[in-house]
Amino acid sequence: MNIWMLLEPRKSLLAELFQHVDHPAFTPLFTSTEMAGYVEFSPLLVADESRQALSRSVRPAPGDWPGLIIESEHSCEALLAHLRHIFIVRFEQSRSLNQPLQSTISNGQES
Repeated sequence: MNIWMLLEPRKSLLAELFQHVDHPAFTPLFTSTEMAGYVEFSPLLVADESRQALSRSVRPAPGDWPGLIIESEHSCEALLAHLRHIFIVRFEQSRSLNQPLQSTISNGQES
């Protein structure tokens, strides 16, 4: 079973990841998508590869790590494809982001 965390973006996120995991494997969800221009607002998919060090770091203060813990037997590529597919909602020919992220991008703010 593979474990990932899909973490909400914030300025200090990468620094915090490197404090808890030596070499975190992460991919911004918006990379290689039509939202690539907004990668600084992108949630990060982080693999918890190092004996669940990241998961152990999150347990004492889960509110400091807003996001999801995902367990799956699928590959990282398959998970990214699925998350990207459900992240952008299409209505006929137009598209929309999930509402909280749309508000963040529209206001030019990060959490």
